[in-house]
Amino acid sequence: MKNPTNYRARLLELVPKLEGSTLQSRLVMAYVSLRCAQALGYKRDDFRRQRAVDRTEVLKNLMSDHDWPIGKTAPEAESDNMDLEAAYYFNNALLRIVFLTEIGLKLLFVNHMKVDPPDRDYVWLSRWYEGTFRKSLAWLSRARTEVNRFKHGRASGNKEERKFETMENGVNAFDELLLLMKAVADARRGSKCRGSHP
Repeated sequence: MKNPTNYRARLLELVPKLEGSTLQSRLVMAYVSLRCAQALGYKRDDFRRQRAVDRTEVLKNLMSDHDWPIGKTAPEAESDNMDLEAAYYFNNALLRIVFLTEIGLKLLFVNHMKVDPPDRDYVWLSRWYEGTFRKSLAWLSRARTEVNRFKHGRASGNKEERKFETMENGVNAFDELLLLMKAVADARRGSKCRGSHP
């Protein structure tokens, strides 16, 4: 598995090239969230696999505890709270990664084609990207499917297997996202260069 700590140098180079503080900050926060999940020992969403009554008890304890476990490391915080916090950071990264993918595809299309994207969905734009840039969005598409399952309430019960929940899944998606964001930055730079010459 790729290690999320190895992305720091790529981010330091890429972030200043991205247009707008929203893209920059959300990309950095996706990275920070992934790193926090890793630091807390996230492998997969073990909290979700607990019995509903046990999850409820952990959540009640978390809400009533005045000494918040956030940011603590074992053995300072209880294992269940750490599982919950690690899952929180992973899911936070996942949401940001999916958001950036959709925005990135639209920006890339505009900068590359010099027109607004057709009124098409993510699937059309992802196929355009894969065909034009010869890069895969397989992990990002899986991440998007997982977010949409959660967003639209299709995930139910703790027995249901998530298709995208491991740290390895997250790191693979983040790797694809960095390639997409690099293409966005390069297309933006290319359009500025072309625009500055008669």
